[in-house]
Amino acid sequence: MAITQRAKPAAATKSKIPAAVDKQQLLGAESGLQRSAMIAEAAYFKARERRLSGGLDDAISDWLQAEAEIDALLAGAASCDARCPDADNR
Repeated sequence: MAITQRAKPAAATKSKIPAAVDKQQLLGAESGLQRSAMIAEAAYFKARERRLSGGLDDAISDWLQAEAEIDALLAGAASCDARCPDADNR
């Protein structure tokens, strides 16, 4: 297993999903570790927005919301085919 360099955290978008996530990264995120890392980062941005206050219930809520957002994002990326515009070609 090759060790890869971890990308720097991206700035959060309005939905708290990292803005710099590109389509290739999304399509390659089938592995559980990559998906979990994306969810953890999105959940962190949600917690940071709350100024890291709250208890376990808030942390669980952050994780579940982030998980739903990332899964929706991954599902959208997986369903995108040749008809989808490529952001690099704009």
